[in-house]
Amino acid sequence: MGRFCLRFQSIDVNLGNDDFIAGRVPECDLVLDDALVSRKHASFRVAGDAVEVRDLDSRNGVSLNGARIDKLALARHGDRVRIGSQELLIKGVDRARSAAGTVEMVLCQGCGGMSSAMQSACHLCGRAFPLPSNPAAAADEARSLVDDAATRTEAPFHALTQLADKALGLGRLDEAERILGNMLGSVRLRASAAAGSETDRDELASAARYALRLADAMQKSAWLDYPFELYTATGQLMPVDLIDDLYRVAEKVRYTNARAVRAYLARLRSDGAQLGPTDRFLMLRLEGLERRVVSA
Repeated sequence: MGRFCLRFQSIDVNLGNDDFIAGRVPECDLVLDDALVSRKHASFRVAGDAVEVRDLDSRNGVSLNGARIDKLALARHGDRVRIGSQELLIKGVDRARSAAGTVEMVLCQGCGGMSSAMQSACHLCGRAFPLPSNPAAAADEARSLVDDAATRTEAPFHALTQLADKALGLGRLDEAERILGNMLGSVRLRASAAAGSETDRDELASAARYALRLADAMQKSAWLDYPFELYTATGQLMPVDLIDDLYRVAEKVRYTNARAVRAYLARLRSDGAQLGPTDRFLMLRLEGLERRVVSA
């Protein structure tokens, strides 16, 4: 019988003859804080030289290497399983680090991204989690998680925004935040990886606007940091309508983090590019927003 493990981000969990359950409720072996994941979504069990992957009547189904399975499928080393917006990798145990027990994911209150509960800081924004751990080990693990996340296939941007729109429309704000948290973190990660090169301007603006919608709906000023951090990573000027939205939401939620605004302005000034009349107007608008945040 083969020996296999299941990898999620940088965490490897050994699989055996008993069902290993992935889902959203605490009693699952792998707990995923993801609105697209059912309470008990899928099970994994070693069967000979393969792993049985079973869909536990989930709402959104289970995919193996991009194809949705019909109840049960066999997976082998290197195969990728998607449940909800999460991708899991089947690995031969000799090629992976092993870990035991339940792996629980926690939602970062800073950026809304998910990280392993065993880490001391969010792998997307670096925000510290309450429980202390070895700082050096946490830093190494955070870098590893970023590398894994950068190469992981993400759920389609448009599909997630449709679900988020529905949740926001129904007033299910926590669900909307769960859906958008990973997506916005992934957009920021891609923007950081592509720093200095052309990035998808429409995707950046859309991601920033969804962060503002969360800030507005949930009255969470932390989400207002996101547009500044996103555009600081790229060095691009925000479109005028996004700046107008920032003014509106910043006043509504009493935003006071001038540091994020200043970091963005410093990045724009450091590029030293010649600004045309429109760009100078946008810079003036951003400087006005900085003064307003400082005086709030």
